Amino acid sequence: EDGQLDTAARYYAQAYQVMLDSADGPTLAQILLNFANVHLEAGKYDVADDYYARLIDWADGRGQVAMAWMARLNAVLSGLRQGQNARAAADARLLLERLGPDAPPDLRALAHALGARAFAAAGEPLRALDQLRLLEELGTAASSVEVQVQAALGRGLAEMQLDQHERAERSLLAGLAANGPVGLRDRFDLLEQRVLALAALGRMDQARAEQARAAELQREIELAGARITLMLDQPFTLPD
Repeated sequence: EDGQLDTAARYYAQAYQVMLDSADGPTLAQILLNFANVHLEAGKYDVADDYYARLIDWADGRGQVAMAWMARLNAVLSGLRQGQNARAAADARLLLERLGPDAPPDLRALAHALGARAFAAAGEPLRALDQLRLLEELGTAASSVEVQVQAALGRGLAEMQLDQHERAERSLLAGLAANGPVGLRDRFDLLEQRVLALAALGRMDQARAEQARAAELQREIELAGARITLMLDQPFTLPD
C-alpha cells in the first residue's frame, strides 16, 4: 500500500503540472480530485481541503453533478480524519440532501455509509443508524469494501454511544475482516474504536493487544505520509 501511495503521489503531481493548462474541464477535474486524495492520504489536510473546495465550486458552476458528489464525499472523509466531526456531519447532511434518485447506487451507498460515520462521530447515533438502514435497502450496491468499512465504523461508534458494546465490538471486528484491502488509516480507526469497545467490556488483555496493533499501524501511517510529503514537495519532471 505504501508503494502504491508513493507512485500515486508522483504520477498525479506530474499529471497536474502537465495538464493544468491543456486539459479539458472534466479531465482536469478528475486530476484535481485524485491530486486532492493523495494529499489527504499524506495527511496534508489543508491542501486537500483547498482542492476539494475549488473542485466543488467548479463542478457546481458547470453542472458536473457526479464530480461535485465525489468531492463532497471526500470532504466528509477529510473532516473525519481531522477530528472535525461537526463539520463532517454538516458536510454529510449537505451531500445527502443533494443526492437525488438518479445518483448511482454505489455512490449513494458510500454517501450513506460515510454519513452514518459522520453522524455517529458527531454524537448523533440514532441518525447514524437511520443512514445504515437506508444503506441496507441498496442491496448489492453496499457490498464494496470501502462501504463495508465506513459502515462498520459508523455502526460501531453509534452502538458504543448507545451502550451496546458487545454489538459494537462485533461490528468493528466485521470491518477489520472485510473481504478486500482495507486502507491503513481505516484499519487504524477500526482498531482504535475496538480497543474502546473491548475495554468497556472488561476484556483488557484483548484491548491491550489491539492497542499494540494500532500503535504499529500509526507508525506505518506516519512513515507513509512522510514519504508522500517528500515526493509532493520535490520538483517533478516527466521522464524522457
